Amino acid sequence: RPPLAYVSIQNQGDFLIELPDDFDPDRIPKSWSKIGSARGVCRYQPGPAVGQKVAALELAREFLALECDAAWAAFLRDFRPHLARIRRLTDALAEVDVLCGFAALSASDYVRPEVVETGEGEGALVEIEDGRHPLLDAAAADSARPVVPNAARLGSRGVSALVVSGPNMGGKTVYIKQCALLCLMAHLGCFVPARSFRCSVL
Repeated sequence: RPPLAYVSIQNQGDFLIELPDDFDPDRIPKSWSKIGSARGVCRYQPGPAVGQKVAALELAREFLALECDAAWAAFLRDFRPHLARIRRLTDALAEVDVLCGFAALSASDYVRPEVVETGEGEGALVEIEDGRHPLLDAAAADSARPVVPNAARLGSRGVSALVVSGPNMGGKTVYIKQCALLCLMAHLGCFVPARSFRCSVL
């Protein structure tokens, strides 16, 4: 005796019943309408009452979609006069959120970066002592294995580029992103995870 359960099939409909294709046709109610078939099964709509309920459900869904569209349009219409004020409010809240995050980091073991001016023709300057990737540093805060700090010196002693090499999964990408993130944080006015940090305006 096959278990009966409603199924939904794309392009065929909802609330269908599947029966094995070798099921005795004499045992299938005459009121059931065959909708389609697939490998090993035939699909039926169980009686006109179910078809009527499905049609009513589809009509209700269309009505719900129209009501939702109307409610959304009414919301936008009522909200539009306050849009400029809400936008100013959200911008202010976003700025406060960023500054609070900067303040929390500055109260930790992060250091204040030093941004210096370089002379004409001297190029950019980046000097990082015992720098740490900020995300890796936060992830390892509760770990027994601390982050291994790294140094970077560019623009001093004529060094303007570094070739970073090493084995796969050796931390090359983390090191490069760490230097970039620390420079970005410094230019945003945030303290950085390092023993000391000094750079020019990049």
